[in-house]
Amino acid sequence: MFGEIHYWLILGPELEYLLRLVDDRTFGLSTEFVIAVISDGKDYQLYDVYNIQKDRGTTLNITLLGKWNEISGLNISLKQTKFVRRSNMHRFILRAMFFKCTYKPSHIPLDDYLSDYANATKDARFKFGFQILRSFADLYNFSLKALESSAWEQGDTLGPIARALERNACDITGTPLNVNAERTRIIKFVHEDWRFRTFFIFRNPQFNEVKAEVIFRSFDNEVWYFILLLIVIGIVIYAIILQFETEDNTISSYSNSSLTIIGALCQQGTYMQMMHLSTRIVFFFIMMFSLLISNYYSACIVSTRLAQPIYKINDSLNELTKLHLKMSSEWMVYIQFFFNIQNWEIQQFYHNYWLKLPESLRYMEPETGIRLVQKGGFAYHTHPDISYPYIEKLLDNREICELNEVHLGWPTNTAFGVTYNSSFQELSRIGLTKIAEIGIRHRETVRWQFRKPYCRKDLLSASSITIYEFAPYLIILLMGMLLAIIAFMIELFIANRN
Repeated sequence: MFGEIHYWLILGPELEYLLRLVDDRTFGLSTEFVIAVISDGKDYQLYDVYNIQKDRGTTLNITLLGKWNEISGLNISLKQTKFVRRSNMHRFILRAMFFKCTYKPSHIPLDDYLSDYANATKDARFKFGFQILRSFADLYNFSLKALESSAWEQGDTLGPIARALERNACDITGTPLNVNAERTRIIKFVHEDWRFRTFFIFRNPQFNEVKAEVIFRSFDNEVWYFILLLIVIGIVIYAIILQFETEDNTISSYSNSSLTIIGALCQQGTYMQMMHLSTRIVFFFIMMFSLLISNYYSACIVSTRLAQPIYKINDSLNELTKLHLKMSSEWMVYIQFFFNIQNWEIQQFYHNYWLKLPESLRYMEPETGIRLVQKGGFAYHTHPDISYPYIEKLLDNREICELNEVHLGWPTNTAFGVTYNSSFQELSRIGLTKIAEIGIRHRETVRWQFRKPYCRKDLLSASSITIYEFAPYLIILLMGMLLAIIAFMIELFIANRN
């Protein structure tokens, strides 16, 4: 009745008498309650009355709102808006509850730990929320009291902070929470502030398929056709000239011509003596042609290797399982909450892959997990603010460029929330919006969120050539050996027959 829906005007002869009648147990910051007291028979003195929260020991705040009389009408002396004039909370204790900190030593007070920037990336979301609420408390003259929640029980979709708000054990969430349907029934979310996500991180698998087209991709098809045509023309012309040079028969001339031109393209010389000028001219231009072709081909192969994109997979748990990587996770109490999401892909991953991992191998320390990621063949589930500092410290530039992320907890904006019928609801929305608009939220985000390690693509060098990339060239050599053996067997058969 004393929220923002109803506006109250109470008339009476004396202010003290009316105040004794007022039951302010359900008053709050949003209460619109005005007492009009007749002063000299003609003028009415109007008083704005509210109470922050009586059950927490606060008293009535009474402020002269203005005057009214029959001649001049209504004259308001309070020109400020309601929440601006009620912005001084007189050090009211605002209870903010944070999740149980994962990395806090038992001997360090909660306030000191949440202010510790030396270990900024550990429980960064909690520390971000604490700093935002400190700015919020300074803005409205609160006294901030940080509380630590109990452990999150398995299977609880609401979480301990939401349940604490439900039973009025705290006033506001210290840790920004994910917004879901269950929580919106008991919490009023007032402002989104922190970007939250979790993912499996791993180094991309190496290219492991033999592709013969790598031999031909340096030139377009038209170039290969033109080179082949020139080779045929060169063989014919050189064979005709060789007949004049060596007086060999036609078959021998064409055979020697083919070997010479193919040898020249492979940067090889020839044993034949060239006495005539025409032979030397043809051979000279064949060598020049082979030199240019070889340089173009070599340069294209090198540039292709340097510009070859790093293999990436889709951001999909289904694609991750196809890689058959070993995996583990940083310990987080709400990982089971992600696995309970009724999504086909998540459920398939959970039942067909995650549950088959030994219990002892499902969780490990972040530094150990990132070191295994560095070696390859391993995927580690973690928060970006936990993993990124280790990645920047341990991995070189190429290893950073080869990293791939597959989300389990998809990126979402987490929000601060208050109890559903809280009198601080509107004040919190206004205050947190103001903090965001003047840049404090951005400053704290930059301070507590570790940036993603940057991949310097300009510093990338070609990686070592794997057997899969070199296999096409080995296949050519083996094919040549096989053809030579077949030809040798045929010639041996003919020689023995004669």
